[in-house]
Amino acid sequence: MPADLGCAERFLAAGVALDSTELIAQGRPVGVLDLTATGTRYPNPLSIEQDTVERLLGERLTEVGGAIEWSTEATAVRVAEDGAEVDARGADGRPRTLRCAWVVGCDGSRSLVSKAAGLPFDGGPRRRLQVAQINAKVDWSLPHHGDRTCLLLDKDRRSAARPAPAAVTAASPSRGSRTRHRSLR
Repeated sequence: MPADLGCAERFLAAGVALDSTELIAQGRPVGVLDLTATGTRYPNPLSIEQDTVERLLGERLTEVGGAIEWSTEATAVRVAEDGAEVDARGADGRPRTLRCAWVVGCDGSRSLVSKAAGLPFDGGPRRRLQVAQINAKVDWSLPHHGDRTCLLLDKDRRSAARPAPAAVTAASPSRGSRTRHRSLR
């Protein structure tokens, strides 16, 4: 889809293409899972920050004459072969219908766009799931590969680490600090 929107190359330039996941169980490497797919133009998952995706999509929308409308709620979406119609309510509360070639649903598992397109959400709520994202340079004795995620499996918990795009750095050293921080890529 990013290629159809005219921004695939920007996504690729801003992200990190991943080729595999290192599996580590109780502190020991136990194998590597290949993440590449054949028969597709983009064979690797892309590690890219959400705010970067939003920025790139917004830039592309502006280039083609569109605009992001903040404080606007989509209340219904109807998808057709030649585009879509979106019923929306703006900050003033007045309803209106928008006709568009594309609708990008960024509204999670209860997405109006996904439902309108007939795309199922096969998942469900996860009890005791805690997710935290931090951008940091890891300091560990485990193998490090710039294009590989790392899945850490332990008896009671699982963690994952993935390379971040080059634009994300671990920290900014304070003035006068002799510590050097490198890109996470």
